[in-house]
Amino acid sequence: MSGSPIYRPTPKCMMNRDTVGGCCVVCREAGVARIFAKVDLISETLPSSDETVRIAAGGQQNFAIRTPYGGVQGLQAEWLLDGVNLLARPGRPSLSGRESILSVTVTAADLRQPGDHTLRALVRDTRAYPNDTRPPPAEREWRIVLEGQPELKQR
Repeated sequence: MSGSPIYRPTPKCMMNRDTVGGCCVVCREAGVARIFAKVDLISETLPSSDETVRIAAGGQQNFAIRTPYGGVQGLQAEWLLDGVNLLARPGRPSLSGRESILSVTVTAADLRQPGDHTLRALVRDTRAYPNDTRPPPAEREWRIVLEGQPELKQR
């Protein structure tokens, strides 16, 4: 069977009968699943993911995503620079997060070569939800251009 899961209320649920007992666990899960299908885990990006970001040789740029939640606890973000997990590189600081913002800084040294690069943020909610009703992952992508070469010091 494909598509959305089918939910059926329990016998004593108000969705099944005219009782005052409230919604059963099954109906609450169905409601949560419907809400999460409409909610994006990323509500804003800084800079906008619609813009091309230019980084000069020796420079750096902070990238941030805002979540619709009041905090980042339970959220997991992966930052992929040209397909490689940026935070897994040796010497990289870990992800910074506070309130509802997750951020990372990309340096010219991370980009290594002049030209076009892609940074992709992938956010997942890792909290436990009954019957896997968690929201779907969200992602945003930035095009980054490393401009110029660092100048060589002359002796």
